[in-house]
Amino acid sequence: MPHSPESIRRLLLDLVAIPSVSPDPRTEDAAVRYLRDRLTMLSWFRDHPEDLALLPCEGDPLGRSFLFALLRPRPGLRDTVILTGHIDVVGVKVCGPLAPYAFDPEGYGTRIGGMPLSPSARRDLESGEWLFGRGVADMKCGAAVATALLEDFAEEHAALETNLALLFVPDEEDSSRGMLGAVRHLARLQDGGLRFLACINTEPSIGTGDRLSDLAAVCTGSAGKINPFFFCVGREAHLGEYYEGLSAALLTSQINLLIEGDPARADRGGREALTPWACMKHRDFRHEYSCSVPERSASYYSYFTAETLPGRLLEEMRRIAGTALRLSIARTRKNARRFSRMGKPRPAALDLEPRVLTYAELEGRARAAAGPDWEAAVEAAGNALPPGSDARDRALARVDACVTLAGEKGPLVVIGYLMPWYPHRGNDGRSVGDRAMLALARDLRSFAASLGSPLSIRPYYEGISDLSYLAAPCGKADLAAFTENVPGYGPLYELPLEALDRLEVPVLNLGPVGKDAHKLSERIHEGFAFKTYPKLLRRAVLGAGKTGASGML
Repeated sequence: MPHSPESIRRLLLDLVAIPSVSPDPRTEDAAVRYLRDRLTMLSWFRDHPEDLALLPCEGDPLGRSFLFALLRPRPGLRDTVILTGHIDVVGVKVCGPLAPYAFDPEGYGTRIGGMPLSPSARRDLESGEWLFGRGVADMKCGAAVATALLEDFAEEHAALETNLALLFVPDEEDSSRGMLGAVRHLARLQDGGLRFLACINTEPSIGTGDRLSDLAAVCTGSAGKINPFFFCVGREAHLGEYYEGLSAALLTSQINLLIEGDPARADRGGREALTPWACMKHRDFRHEYSCSVPERSASYYSYFTAETLPGRLLEEMRRIAGTALRLSIARTRKNARRFSRMGKPRPAALDLEPRVLTYAELEGRARAAAGPDWEAAVEAAGNALPPGSDARDRALARVDACVTLAGEKGPLVVIGYLMPWYPHRGNDGRSVGDRAMLALARDLRSFAASLGSPLSIRPYYEGISDLSYLAAPCGKADLAAFTENVPGYGPLYELPLEALDRLEVPVLNLGPVGKDAHKLSERIHEGFAFKTYPKLLRRAVLGAGKTGASGML
């Protein structure tokens, strides 16, 4: 008996009730264990226990696990379709006083009306057609529907022309260590004979507008995201002699003014413009109160990509840093002249020659200056932070240590990248697999129309996704531009490059209709999620299977 809309809704509520906020190995593992335990009750997996497992996320310092389940309708079948998603969610601080109820969608929905909501969220709440709560959209509804679909096929596996796999991972909301660990397992399965026809991610559709026709979509690729950093070194001075120094805070501010939210700097893929530069964090590097000009500060950014790769972006960062240095020095000198006209002493003329270094260049100078003591010194800098500190803060501590070891003085900006990196996955139709996914997307659009539910085709899933890690990310030059300029690449973060080089899995994203992911008003449209979407996902699985059966791959 196929799952009813009510049973899928109940499964979603049970999954949302597990507060699997990333990074928290206890609750994230609880979510994948819940799904594993549920699947063990199926007669199929009682007869084939070897095809259902919780496996370690290789390379994860927190020791989390991912779920892999494989339904094999016939012995010796190689062709396989993967349904995937993440089971972690972001925190609930934005929910304010309703945070204790955020993982109980039914209770949350009765209370959220008392919160300040956008007009769109207010209309959706009053319509009674939307379910509110943390994780209902991003992305436990997709996980619930995928699980229900596999359970249905376990009872009618003769309908499948391929194997069907479920892959549920932790940590997508932080550093995607779940998928980065799982791809090694996929590569081994491929080496063992499986052939992956498609990986269908179940992230929610995102977009603007209030109508379902504005939101429901199948995406044939996934946007990339990279985290560039700028480490600024000014010139020290007592605050009473402000104009004899150069504030690192001014440098950081100038960089932000140049790039933050500027649509002219957004990356493009064809006619699609993606989200431009957005500052994720900025900080100085003083650990005590000091009546002196800030000498060191840093900021790092999110930059979404459709075509730009690390090598080209690094050169753009060099230009941005150079411009910010020149503008900051000019501003400081101009203000010093204005101050002197107020009867103040003219500051001593300083040599403020701006410089920009990549992290790789800085690290080379630090190694040369410190010799064999370099590695221990930068490790100690990261380890000096409190236990559980964010990996990005540990990486920037290494930059700070390198500046000290190399004896570098400002004005200087060091540029590089922080973890994680989501390489973009586009679909230009060049490979047989990509053409099959484009054809499948068109079929899903037609099928959705027959159900009375418009479905658009978009070239990129713009919320980023783990689909980034199902093929080699780029060529050697761009890969080096990334790996050589990530502080702590190896000890703090590493891509499973050997496994990625062996995989090239065609991808799609097909999820429920959601709104306001990561906000207090996160929600899904219940009618689409529990009635229309399960039919679409089933069609996608069967359609992807036909590509292998017809010899398209």
